[in-house]
Amino acid sequence: MTSGAPLAHADAPADDRVRVFRWLAFTHNDGTGAEPFAPRRPQQLRPSRLAEREERAEIERSRHARQVIRPSDRPGCTYFGVVAGRAYFRGLASEIGGPMRPIAILYENEAWMAPLFGALESVGAPYERVFANDLSFDPAGPAPDWSLAVNKVSPSSYLRGHARSIAVARELLPLLEERGTPVVNGSRAFALETSKARQLLLLRQLGIRAPAARLITDPAQAPSAASELRFPVIVKPNVGGSGAHMRRFDSPEELADGVAELDLGPDGTGLVQEFLESEDGSSRRVEFLGGEYLYAIRIANEPGQDFNLCPADICQVQEGAEFDNCVVDAPAKKQLRIDAFDAPQPIVDEVLRIARVGGLDVGGVEYLVAARDGLPYVYDINALSNFVTDAPSLVGFDPHARFAGWLVDRARAGKREVIVA
Repeated sequence: MTSGAPLAHADAPADDRVRVFRWLAFTHNDGTGAEPFAPRRPQQLRPSRLAEREERAEIERSRHARQVIRPSDRPGCTYFGVVAGRAYFRGLASEIGGPMRPIAILYENEAWMAPLFGALESVGAPYERVFANDLSFDPAGPAPDWSLAVNKVSPSSYLRGHARSIAVARELLPLLEERGTPVVNGSRAFALETSKARQLLLLRQLGIRAPAARLITDPAQAPSAASELRFPVIVKPNVGGSGAHMRRFDSPEELADGVAELDLGPDGTGLVQEFLESEDGSSRRVEFLGGEYLYAIRIANEPGQDFNLCPADICQVQEGAEFDNCVVDAPAKKQLRIDAFDAPQPIVDEVLRIARVGGLDVGGVEYLVAARDGLPYVYDINALSNFVTDAPSLVGFDPHARFAGWLVDRARAGKREVIVA
């Protein structure tokens, strides 16, 4: 595929409608896929009907020609899906209102992406799967022929052996933006997503309440940093994700004894932060999309449970299981008590202000109402949302379907969002 190539129309020849994506090189691309064969053309079909039949046939061939993960590729995991490389899906132009360049999905966890890939296929949207961990690119080269790029790289990727996905995204997103490719949750959003310290800075700039914290660059600094805070405290990596490596300490003595067990994550920086008890034992999450309120949920976490409050089943695994590497094979998932509620308008306004100033197109903001003073405190900003499990029953609609529709609209708009305070 070359930059600036003309769009493929449904009535165009087959070779023009399905192209192989070559701008990026994948180091573990074991499957090259078969060349599409030319179907026999029934004489009785009109040209437009013939083109539609050929296009549908090519879609089916593209689905079956994707590179697959063999059991040996992921020790301990059974086969569960396909990865990027030359994997692609081409929607019918008739289903999405006309020809459209593909939407690129930059990701590193195949299991988490299944609902989004399914939603995009349901609306007939053309998309490319771009597996970040195996990605190389020319930083001085042209941009790919994408209508839109969607960043779905998680800060917890290092827990799955995908640490370089974070580094790749940090370099690729600004390049795409500089070349004029619209990016959903671009470089500014990713900078927030991968730094709890930057989140606290943004909240302070906006005058939004957050638990007090101190940044550390060595576990040995934790006791002295905590001396300026009220106990209990938590120590967590600055590059977080799904509550990984978070530890609670109820006294200075307990913290001093636990220093040797602290893990500050992939960049060696962390936060010591005051742990606020919630007045009702729950955390609250407000989801947003495209500058608008999506829904809000309450998540109850029993005393003594871990800090992984991801509301989607796909990121809950049994304690002691290998974290998220084989999420679909986990023997059991931790059950969270979740209910939907109507977030107060002042909270919604603050969440949307965070999203606007932070450059986030989609995501969620987590807060709690503190038992000690009855006030709300924001403690986490998430640019990556897997959405709540069984959303239609809980919140009344499918957020993945709504997200897919929004992506198609955004791709058709063909312009970069302008973020203003």
